[in-house]
Amino acid sequence: MAKIGIVGAGSWGTALSIVLNDNGHEVCVWSIVDAEIEMLNRER
Repeated sequence: MAKIGIVGAGSWGTALSIVLNDNGHEVCVWSIVDAEIEMLNRER
């Protein structure tokens, strides 16, 4: 499938990344907010 980058790990970016990943795409999520980065690393 496709490699997809999402800028912003808020509610919309996270929801979109989950749907895309569940459909077989390789997803990379970027965020400038430290708390979001820590949550993504911890929760996956």
